[in-house]
Amino acid sequence: MNPFKDQGDLLPITSMNRLYVDDDKAYDLFHSALIKNSFIQAITPYTKQPLHEMTLSELMDFVDKINDNTLKEEIHDIIRYYGRKLAKIIGTLFKPSALSRKNHLEWKEIHFDYWASIQTLYLAGGAIIDPFIKPFTDELSAELKKRRIDKHVQFITHSEDLGILGMAKLYTKKGTLLLLDLGQTSIKRAIHIIDDSKREHIKLNTIPAKFLFTTDLTDQGVIRSAIELHHYLVQLIDQTILENHIKPQAIYLSVANYVKNGCLQAGKNSYGKLDQIGHPYDLYLSRSLEKILGYRIHVRLFHDTSAMALNFMNQEKTAIISVGTAFGVGFTEE
Repeated sequence: MNPFKDQGDLLPITSMNRLYVDDDKAYDLFHSALIKNSFIQAITPYTKQPLHEMTLSELMDFVDKINDNTLKEEIHDIIRYYGRKLAKIIGTLFKPSALSRKNHLEWKEIHFDYWASIQTLYLAGGAIIDPFIKPFTDELSAELKKRRIDKHVQFITHSEDLGILGMAKLYTKKGTLLLLDLGQTSIKRAIHIIDDSKREHIKLNTIPAKFLFTTDLTDQGVIRSAIELHHYLVQLIDQTILENHIKPQAIYLSVANYVKNGCLQAGKNSYGKLDQIGHPYDLYLSRSLEKILGYRIHVRLFHDTSAMALNFMNQEKTAIISVGTAFGVGFTEE
Protein backbone atom coordinates (compact mmCIF):
# COMPACT_ATOMS: atom_id res chain seq x y z
CA MET A 1 0.00 0.00 0.00
CA ASN A 2 1.28 3.44 -0.94
CA PRO A 3 0.93 5.83 2.03
CA PHE A 4 1.22 8.81 -0.31
CA LYS A 5 -2.02 7.92 -2.13
CA ASP A 6 -5.71 7.75 -1.28
CA GLN A 7 -7.79 5.63 -3.66
CA GLY A 8 -5.20 6.15 -6.38
CA ASP A 9 -4.91 9.93 -5.99
CA LEU A 10 -1.66 11.47 -4.79
CA LEU A 11 -1.89 13.33 -1.48
CA PRO A 12 -0.33 16.77 -0.84
CA ILE A 13 1.83 15.21 1.89
CA THR A 14 3.87 13.73 -0.98
CA SER A 15 5.49 17.11 -1.67
CA MET A 16 9.28 17.02 -1.82
CA ASN A 17 9.60 20.78 -1.77
CA ARG A 18 9.26 20.80 2.02
CA LEU A 19 11.43 17.71 2.51
CA TYR A 20 14.16 18.44 5.04
CA VAL A 21 17.73 17.65 4.10
CA ASP A 22 19.16 17.98 7.59
CA ASP A 23 18.21 21.61 8.40
CA ASP A 24 17.46 22.77 4.84
CA LYS A 25 14.35 22.31 2.72
CA ALA A 26 14.87 20.61 -0.64
CA TYR A 27 13.34 23.52 -2.57
CA ASP A 28 15.81 25.93 -0.98
CA LEU A 29 18.70 23.75 -2.16
CA PHE A 30 17.69 22.98 -5.73
CA HIS A 31 15.30 24.21 -8.40
CA SER A 32 15.81 25.48 -11.93
CA ALA A 33 15.63 29.19 -11.05
CA LEU A 34 18.55 28.82 -8.63
CA ILE A 35 20.70 27.29 -11.37
CA LYS A 36 19.58 29.91 -13.88
CA ASN A 37 20.40 32.80 -11.55
CA SER A 38 23.85 31.35 -10.88
CA PHE A 39 24.43 31.03 -14.62
CA ILE A 40 23.32 34.61 -15.28
CA GLN A 41 25.59 35.95 -12.55
CA ALA A 42 28.54 34.12 -14.11
CA ILE A 43 27.76 35.09 -17.73
CA THR A 44 26.82 38.77 -17.21
CA PRO A 45 30.44 40.09 -17.14
CA TYR A 46 30.94 38.63 -20.63
CA THR A 47 27.96 40.20 -22.41
CA LYS A 48 25.49 43.08 -22.48
CA GLN A 49 22.79 40.88 -23.97
CA PRO A 50 19.72 40.33 -21.75
CA LEU A 51 19.75 36.81 -20.34
CA HIS A 52 16.73 36.49 -18.05
CA GLU A 53 14.33 35.23 -20.73
CA MET A 54 16.67 32.40 -21.76
CA THR A 55 16.12 28.78 -20.73
CA LEU A 56 18.87 26.70 -19.14
CA SER A 57 19.57 25.07 -22.51
CA GLU A 58 19.76 28.45 -24.24
CA LEU A 59 22.15 29.74 -21.59
CA MET A 60 24.39 26.70 -22.11
CA ASP A 61 24.39 27.34 -25.88
CA PHE A 62 25.24 30.99 -25.21
CA VAL A 63 28.24 29.95 -23.10
CA ASP A 64 29.47 27.76 -25.96
CA LYS A 65 29.26 30.71 -28.35
CA ILE A 66 31.27 32.96 -26.02
CA ASN A 67 33.93 30.24 -26.04
CA ASP A 68 35.84 31.45 -23.00
CA ASN A 69 37.58 28.71 -21.00
CA THR A 70 37.38 30.57 -17.70
CA LEU A 71 33.62 31.01 -18.09
CA LYS A 72 33.18 27.39 -19.16
CA GLU A 73 35.03 26.20 -16.07
CA GLU A 74 32.88 28.42 -13.85
CA ILE A 75 29.67 27.10 -15.45
CA HIS A 76 30.92 23.53 -15.04
CA ASP A 77 31.60 24.20 -11.34
CA ILE A 78 28.06 25.58 -10.95
CA ILE A 79 26.57 22.46 -12.55
CA ARG A 80 28.57 20.17 -10.26
CA TYR A 81 27.60 22.29 -7.24
CA TYR A 82 23.90 21.84 -7.96
CA GLY A 83 24.50 18.21 -8.87
CA ARG A 84 25.80 17.68 -5.33
CA LYS A 85 22.72 19.42 -3.92
CA LEU A 86 20.40 17.22 -5.97
CA ALA A 87 22.36 14.10 -5.03
CA LYS A 88 22.02 14.91 -1.33
CA ILE A 89 18.26 15.36 -1.75
CA ILE A 90 17.92 11.97 -3.47
CA GLY A 91 20.15 10.35 -0.88
CA THR A 92 17.94 11.79 1.85
CA LEU A 93 14.82 10.33 0.24
CA PHE A 94 16.29 6.84 0.29
CA LYS A 95 18.21 7.04 3.58
CA PRO A 96 17.48 10.19 5.60
CA SER A 97 19.64 11.31 8.49
CA ALA A 98 18.20 11.39 12.00
CA LEU A 99 18.07 15.19 11.74
CA SER A 100 16.15 15.06 8.45
CA ARG A 101 13.60 12.69 10.00
CA LYS A 102 13.25 14.87 13.08
CA ASN A 103 12.69 18.05 11.07
CA HIS A 104 10.30 16.61 8.48
CA LEU A 105 7.29 16.29 10.76
CA GLU A 106 4.80 15.74 7.92
CA TRP A 107 6.12 12.25 7.23
CA LYS A 108 5.84 9.31 9.59
CA GLU A 109 7.87 6.12 9.60
CA ILE A 110 5.58 4.59 6.96
CA HIS A 111 6.42 7.40 4.50
CA PHE A 112 10.18 7.11 4.95
CA ASP A 113 9.90 3.31 4.71
CA TYR A 114 7.99 3.57 1.44
CA TRP A 115 10.69 5.70 -0.15
CA ALA A 116 13.30 3.23 1.09
CA SER A 117 11.39 0.47 -0.74
CA ILE A 118 11.58 2.26 -4.12
CA GLN A 119 14.03 0.44 -6.39
CA THR A 120 13.84 2.52 -9.59
CA LEU A 121 13.78 6.30 -9.76
CA TYR A 122 13.47 8.46 -12.87
CA LEU A 123 14.50 12.12 -12.82
CA ALA A 124 12.98 14.36 -15.50
CA GLY A 125 11.85 17.94 -16.00
CA GLY A 126 13.21 21.32 -17.03
CA ALA A 127 16.37 21.13 -14.91
CA ILE A 128 17.43 17.82 -16.48
CA ILE A 129 19.13 18.80 -19.74
CA ASP A 130 21.83 17.05 -21.77
CA PRO A 131 24.87 19.04 -20.51
CA PHE A 132 23.89 18.27 -16.90
CA ILE A 133 23.61 14.49 -17.24
CA LYS A 134 27.24 13.43 -16.75
CA PRO A 135 28.09 15.78 -13.85
CA PHE A 136 24.74 15.07 -12.16
CA THR A 137 25.25 11.32 -12.63
CA ASP A 138 28.77 11.48 -11.22
CA GLU A 139 27.65 13.40 -8.14
CA LEU A 140 24.64 11.15 -7.57
CA SER A 141 26.69 7.96 -7.93
CA ALA A 142 29.21 9.26 -5.39
CA GLU A 143 26.46 10.21 -2.92
CA LEU A 144 24.64 6.88 -3.20
CA LYS A 145 27.91 4.99 -2.81
CA LYS A 146 28.81 7.03 0.27
CA ARG A 147 25.42 6.22 1.82
CA ARG A 148 25.61 2.56 0.71
CA ILE A 149 22.40 2.86 -1.28
CA ASP A 150 21.78 0.42 -4.13
CA LYS A 151 19.07 1.85 -6.41
CA HIS A 152 18.59 2.32 -10.14
CA VAL A 153 18.38 6.05 -10.87
CA GLN A 154 18.00 7.27 -14.44
CA PHE A 155 17.92 10.81 -15.83
CA ILE A 156 15.46 11.50 -18.67
CA THR A 157 16.13 14.47 -20.94
CA HIS A 158 13.62 16.00 -23.40
CA SER A 159 10.81 14.89 -21.09
CA GLU A 160 8.39 17.72 -21.85
CA ASP A 161 5.79 15.37 -23.37
CA LEU A 162 5.97 12.59 -20.76
CA GLY A 163 2.74 13.65 -19.05
CA ILE A 164 0.74 13.76 -22.27
CA LEU A 165 2.14 10.41 -23.44
CA GLY A 166 1.37 8.85 -20.07
CA MET A 167 -2.28 9.95 -20.14
CA ALA A 168 -2.65 8.70 -23.72
CA LYS A 169 -1.68 5.19 -22.59
CA LEU A 170 -4.86 5.00 -20.50
CA TYR A 171 -7.18 5.70 -23.42
CA THR A 172 -8.24 2.45 -25.09
CA LYS A 173 -11.58 3.30 -26.69
CA LYS A 174 -12.04 3.83 -30.40
CA GLY A 175 -12.26 7.56 -31.05
CA THR A 176 -10.45 10.83 -30.45
CA LEU A 177 -8.83 12.06 -27.25
CA LEU A 178 -7.68 15.65 -26.70
CA LEU A 179 -4.75 16.01 -24.30
CA LEU A 180 -3.54 19.10 -22.46
CA ASP A 181 -0.68 19.55 -20.03
CA LEU A 182 -1.41 22.65 -17.95
CA GLY A 183 1.94 23.98 -16.75
CA GLN A 184 2.96 27.12 -14.91
CA THR A 185 4.39 28.84 -17.99
CA SER A 186 2.89 26.99 -20.96
CA ILE A 187 0.16 24.58 -22.03
CA LYS A 188 1.13 21.61 -24.16
CA ARG A 189 -1.46 19.99 -26.44
CA ALA A 190 -1.87 16.79 -28.43
CA ILE A 191 -4.51 14.74 -30.22
CA HIS A 192 -4.66 10.96 -29.82
CA ILE A 193 -6.78 8.98 -32.30
CA ILE A 194 -7.63 5.28 -32.09
CA ASP A 195 -9.29 3.54 -35.03
CA ASP A 196 -9.67 -0.10 -36.04
CA SER A 197 -6.06 -0.63 -37.05
CA LYS A 198 -3.79 1.88 -35.30
CA ARG A 199 -3.13 4.68 -32.87
CA GLU A 200 -2.16 8.11 -34.16
CA HIS A 201 -0.58 10.73 -31.91
CA ILE A 202 -0.43 14.33 -33.15
CA LYS A 203 1.60 16.88 -31.21
CA LEU A 204 0.30 20.45 -31.43
CA ASN A 205 2.10 23.71 -30.78
CA THR A 206 2.48 24.96 -27.23
CA ILE A 207 0.30 27.81 -25.94
CA PRO A 208 1.27 30.31 -23.20
CA ALA A 209 -0.33 29.81 -19.79
CA LYS A 210 -2.29 32.89 -18.72
CA PHE A 211 -4.33 34.23 -15.79
CA LEU A 212 -2.60 31.98 -13.26
CA PHE A 213 -1.70 34.66 -10.76
CA THR A 214 -3.44 37.65 -9.24
CA THR A 215 -2.32 40.29 -6.78
CA ASP A 216 -5.88 40.68 -5.46
CA LEU A 217 -6.10 37.82 -2.97
CA THR A 218 -9.47 38.81 -1.54
CA ASP A 219 -12.21 36.21 -2.02
CA GLN A 220 -13.76 38.29 -4.80
CA GLY A 221 -10.38 38.87 -6.46
CA VAL A 222 -9.51 35.18 -6.46
CA ILE A 223 -12.91 34.25 -7.91
CA ARG A 224 -12.58 36.88 -10.66
CA SER A 225 -9.15 35.54 -11.54
CA ALA A 226 -10.44 31.95 -11.49
CA ILE A 227 -13.25 32.86 -13.89
CA GLU A 228 -10.72 34.48 -16.25
CA LEU A 229 -8.56 31.36 -16.16
CA HIS A 230 -11.55 29.07 -16.70
CA HIS A 231 -12.76 31.09 -19.70
CA TYR A 232 -9.24 31.00 -21.15
CA LEU A 233 -9.11 27.20 -20.86
CA VAL A 234 -12.59 26.77 -22.37
CA GLN A 235 -11.74 29.06 -25.30
CA LEU A 236 -8.42 27.29 -25.82
CA ILE A 237 -10.09 23.88 -25.94
CA ASP A 238 -12.83 25.11 -28.27
CA GLN A 239 -10.28 26.76 -30.57
CA THR A 240 -8.14 23.60 -30.62
CA ILE A 241 -11.14 21.49 -31.61
CA LEU A 242 -12.23 23.89 -34.36
CA GLU A 243 -8.76 24.42 -35.84
CA ASN A 244 -8.03 20.69 -36.03
CA HIS A 245 -11.51 19.62 -37.24
CA ILE A 246 -11.94 16.99 -34.54
CA LYS A 247 -14.77 15.82 -32.30
CA PRO A 248 -13.08 14.37 -29.22
CA GLN A 249 -15.03 12.03 -26.99
CA ALA A 250 -12.79 12.86 -24.03
CA ILE A 251 -10.29 15.42 -22.77
CA TYR A 252 -7.49 14.47 -20.40
CA LEU A 253 -5.68 17.29 -18.62
CA SER A 254 -2.57 17.03 -16.47
CA VAL A 255 -2.37 19.91 -14.01
CA ALA A 256 0.39 21.39 -11.89
CA ASN A 257 -1.81 20.75 -8.86
CA TYR A 258 -2.94 17.85 -6.69
CA VAL A 259 -6.16 16.21 -7.86
CA LYS A 260 -8.60 14.06 -5.88
CA ASN A 261 -11.84 12.69 -7.33
CA GLY A 262 -11.81 15.36 -10.03
CA CYS A 263 -11.29 18.16 -7.50
CA LEU A 264 -8.24 20.42 -7.51
CA GLN A 265 -6.44 21.21 -4.28
CA ALA A 266 -7.80 24.65 -3.42
CA GLY A 267 -5.50 27.64 -3.60
CA LYS A 268 -5.56 31.37 -4.24
CA ASN A 269 -3.26 31.28 -7.24
CA SER A 270 -2.34 29.00 -10.13
CA TYR A 271 -4.78 26.23 -11.10
CA GLY A 272 -5.86 25.60 -7.51
CA LYS A 273 -8.11 28.67 -7.58
CA LEU A 274 -10.36 26.91 -10.12
CA ASP A 275 -11.70 24.94 -7.16
CA GLN A 276 -13.31 28.20 -6.02
CA ILE A 277 -15.72 28.14 -8.98
CA GLY A 278 -16.02 24.42 -9.75
CA HIS A 279 -15.99 21.57 -7.23
CA PRO A 280 -15.33 19.07 -8.70
CA TYR A 281 -13.67 21.00 -11.49
CA ASP A 282 -13.67 18.14 -14.01
CA LEU A 283 -17.49 18.12 -14.01
CA TYR A 284 -17.66 21.93 -14.08
CA LEU A 285 -15.35 22.09 -17.10
CA SER A 286 -17.26 19.30 -18.85
CA ARG A 287 -20.57 21.13 -18.46
CA SER A 288 -19.06 24.42 -19.66
CA LEU A 289 -17.70 22.70 -22.77
CA GLU A 290 -21.00 20.92 -23.42
CA LYS A 291 -22.75 24.29 -23.71
CA ILE A 292 -20.29 25.40 -26.40
CA LEU A 293 -19.70 22.13 -28.26
CA GLY A 294 -23.29 20.93 -28.22
CA TYR A 295 -22.47 17.44 -26.96
CA ARG A 296 -21.37 15.81 -23.73
CA ILE A 297 -17.64 15.33 -23.38
CA HIS A 298 -15.78 13.38 -20.71
CA VAL A 299 -13.14 15.39 -18.80
CA ARG A 300 -10.52 13.79 -16.58
CA LEU A 301 -7.90 15.58 -14.49
CA PHE A 302 -4.48 14.21 -13.53
CA HIS A 303 -1.77 15.44 -11.19
CA ASP A 304 1.03 16.34 -13.61
CA THR A 305 3.84 14.13 -12.30
CA SER A 306 1.42 11.25 -11.72
CA ALA A 307 0.61 11.53 -15.43
CA MET A 308 4.33 11.19 -16.17
CA ALA A 309 4.46 8.06 -13.99
CA LEU A 310 1.85 6.38 -16.21
CA ASN A 311 4.63 5.74 -18.73
CA PHE A 312 6.11 3.28 -16.23
CA MET A 313 2.92 1.82 -14.76
CA ASN A 314 4.04 -1.78 -15.39
CA GLN A 315 7.16 -1.28 -13.26
CA GLU A 316 6.94 -2.11 -9.57
CA LYS A 317 8.56 -0.04 -6.81
CA THR A 318 9.14 2.85 -9.19
CA ALA A 319 8.91 6.62 -8.79
CA ILE A 320 9.52 9.64 -10.99
CA ILE A 321 10.58 13.07 -9.82
CA SER A 322 10.03 16.13 -11.99
CA VAL A 323 12.83 18.61 -11.35
CA GLY A 324 12.19 22.12 -12.60
CA THR A 325 10.33 25.13 -11.22
CA ALA A 326 9.71 22.93 -8.18
CA PHE A 327 9.80 19.23 -7.34
CA GLY A 328 6.96 16.97 -8.43
CA VAL A 329 6.59 13.29 -7.55
CA GLY A 330 4.71 10.40 -9.14
CA PHE A 331 4.52 6.72 -8.19
CA THR A 332 3.56 3.66 -10.23
CA GLU A 333 1.98 1.73 -7.37
CA GLU A 334 -1.35 2.45 -5.74
